[in-house]
Amino acid sequence: MKVNKIQEFFLLVIIIITSCRELYFPDDIRSLEQTPVIRGIICEGSSPAVSITYAMGYYENTEILVSNATVVITDNLGNQVELLEESAGSYKPASDDYIGVIGGVYTLHVTTHDGIEYESDPVTINERPVIDSIYARLGELEAILYNQDGEPYTDKIHDGFYLFTDLSAETNSTVYYRFNTSVIRLFSYLIQPPMAQQASNIYIWERPDVIDDFYSVAFITANNGRQILPGHEIGYLQWIDNPPCYAITSSTAPWVLILKVYAISSGVYDYYHSIDQQLNADNQMFAPVPSQIKTNIHCINDPARTISGVFEASSMAVSYKAFLFINKNILRSKNLETFPDYLESGSQSVDPPDFWVGF
Repeated sequence: MKVNKIQEFFLLVIIIITSCRELYFPDDIRSLEQTPVIRGIICEGSSPAVSITYAMGYYENTEILVSNATVVITDNLGNQVELLEESAGSYKPASDDYIGVIGGVYTLHVTTHDGIEYESDPVTINERPVIDSIYARLGELEAILYNQDGEPYTDKIHDGFYLFTDLSAETNSTVYYRFNTSVIRLFSYLIQPPMAQQASNIYIWERPDVIDDFYSVAFITANNGRQILPGHEIGYLQWIDNPPCYAITSSTAPWVLILKVYAISSGVYDYYHSIDQQLNADNQMFAPVPSQIKTNIHCINDPARTISGVFEASSMAVSYKAFLFINKNILRSKNLETFPDYLESGSQSVDPPDFWVGF
């Protein structure tokens, strides 16, 4: 009798496990209803920009751009500007006269060609962030790599460092931030081709590489009128040296970090944070469904209509810093006043370019 009960128990466990692995397809996976994706932004000192598309269906692989929409931005002072279609699905003002200002409250209005109206919540451009410092800590990174057969394995990266920043604000209210961090890799070598009588310098740079996620956000709360966000982790940089042919030295050039921090509203924070929860739900029993991604835009004609996207009004602070990795025990750094934000990959011989950073 006891044996039979044990067998029945294991049979029940097998049935439960098997049923849990059954594929589930939501009823609306084949829905023909198009979900609009409206993404707009206005920053302090810059003119606004808006893009409008329809979300791709489960069985689709082509983005549908939305043309012939009427796009208008209004503010709390009674001003408004119409955005014209610059290219398919992309809308900008005819001139750069209308720009965002700190303290301004902005609302996005969109009417698609079929007469459906959408409107954002009013969004305020808050005070500019204060970046107190950027710094690095040498360390190892445990990473998942793949062998020649495509099988994953875990290994440690030794030649690299973690990047951090400290932020502060003088306010009694909660402050929300969005981060955008890129790195420009500089390389300098002494090379001597076989037929050359003497060695010469070559300077190589790579176009900026974003090292954090576009949904990287954080918030801080007041502490006696002063807010401090210490040790916010930006990411990890693995130091890589790829010398060109005939190089006779290792690179002696630093890498330049460009940190941009945006002060955003709570609604915009909720949008990016919900994306983070959606994409990093590995440890949850039930992953969030896409409809749980929040938005600050709603449909006027049909409030229950599903919409994706966000309208962001923000101010931005930027900081530049160079890091030179000597070895796994020595790392040097240098604050920079400025550096070109946009560079295409290139190289130059003999003399370094104007933007080159030396130690």
